[in-house]
Formats: sequence, structure tokens, C-alpha cells
Amino acid sequence: MVALPPALLFLLACHGADAPPSPHDRQTYARLLGETERPAAAVREACAAIRHDGLRGDCQLAALGRADREEQGTLDGWCDALDDGTPRSECWFVLGERRRRMGALEEAAAACGRAGPFAADCAQHLWADAVVALEQDAPPPLWPERLPAIARAIDRWAALLPMVDDLPLRMWTRFYERGLSRPGAPLDLDACRPLPRPDADRCRTAGTGLYARRIARRADAAGVDVCDRPARTAAWRDLVPARSHPRLDTELAALQATRCDEAAVVP
Repeated sequence: MVALPPALLFLLACHGADAPPSPHDRQTYARLLGETERPAAAVREACAAIRHDGLRGDCQLAALGRADREEQGTLDGWCDALDDGTPRSECWFVLGERRRRMGALEEAAAACGRAGPFAADCAQHLWADAVVALEQDAPPPLWPERLPAIARAIDRWAALLPMVDDLPLRMWTRFYERGLSRPGAPLDLDACRPLPRPDADRCRTAGTGLYARRIARRADAAGVDVCDRPARTAAWRDLVPARSHPRLDTELAALQATRCDEAAVVP
């Protein structure tokens, strides 16, 4: 009897398999995946002989992975040839990732849109990459002059990825978080000051939220009692380098309010 690896057994559970594969299905699966000289498309077609739904879907996806490595064209038509449900959704996710790596962003977005329950994760890789590119092209001193172009790019992504709720807000937040936390520079909310509203407000909100999360996480990791320091930015620069700002002080006070007795807080 062919033994299935734990990772495959987990995948079968995700596919919703009610009963384990038969010995014949296991043997067919192992034989097909071992035929490394056989064209990937032929392996995919042969997977249809496997009766177990989960194992058949995994066989089809393994064939897709081989085709991806073999660089056999665009792989168009692969996903529609797979079983409906999880295998087909995973296939569109894989194609979305592949097209993203190739730089075919509109095609990647279209593939993500067909990835069913995996659509949001597929789309996140796309828009997160887009934010990185925007931020690298527009450091804080250039924000005022680059805002119109950045806004157009974000609106374009919102149109390409309608499956993502509140995408413009997510992209603006990530953009300002990255810009305010560049390596080697302290977090500085004054960088938001030259921006028009509502961008200045979005920038400050992103920066204060990022600061609050980092303070809480790093204090916990370092074993620092948040009640032992005053709620002033300068007292916390060993954990999060930042220029003093009233909004950051307010975030520190809010953190202490949730964790400390009033008498225990250092004034």
C-alpha cells in the first residue's frame, strides 16, 4: 500500500474528503507523480482515473505545478479543465501568482478574481507589491507632488481587485506606514504636515497606529512593563525610534490605560 505524506493528508482534509483513498487510487497517484518524463498535460488528464475527489484534485494541482516549472506556454485552459471547487480555485490562485511574477498584473488580477475562497489572499500579494513599488518611488519629501499619481494608481488597483473590501484605504494606510518607517530613520509624523487633507489625516492615522502596534509588541518581547515609563515618546525610543509628537504620546497613554492601574503609571 502506498503511504500518503502528512501534508497530503492535510490537503485531502481541506478538500473535504469523507473517506480515505483506496489502495488503487494511492498507487495511481504515486505512479503518475513519479512519471517525470511524461508531459504535464498528459499527467493532468490521467489524474481523472483517480476516483477519490481530494486525491484527484491534488494530482491535478501537482500536474499544474510541473507545467509551471516546465514553462509550457501561458497555461491558459488549465484551470477550467480541473474539477470544480477547491482544485479549480487553487489553480487560479497559482496562475495569479505566476502572472504576478511575470509582471502581467492585469492578467494576474483577473486570475485572482476567479480563485474563489483564495481570491483575497491572491489579491493581497498583488496590491501589497504595488504599495512597495509606490513607496519606493515616492519617499516622504516627494509626497506632495506625487500624490495625484499615487491616487490614480490606487484607484486603478481598486478597479482591478473589486473583491477586496476597502482596498483604497488599505493601500493608503500601508503606503504611509512604509514611508514613515523607512530603515534608519525615526518615525516622524511631521512628514505628514505638508500634505493636504484628507491625506494628512490618513498619514497621521497610519503612523500612530503603526507606532502603537510596535510599542506594544516590542515591549512585550523585551519584557518591559509599560507602566514603568511616562507616556512621552522620548521615553520609548529604545523600543521604537520616533520624533516626539502629541499623537504618539496619546497612543502611549491609551496603551497604559488598558494595561495599568492608575496609581501604577509613572507620571
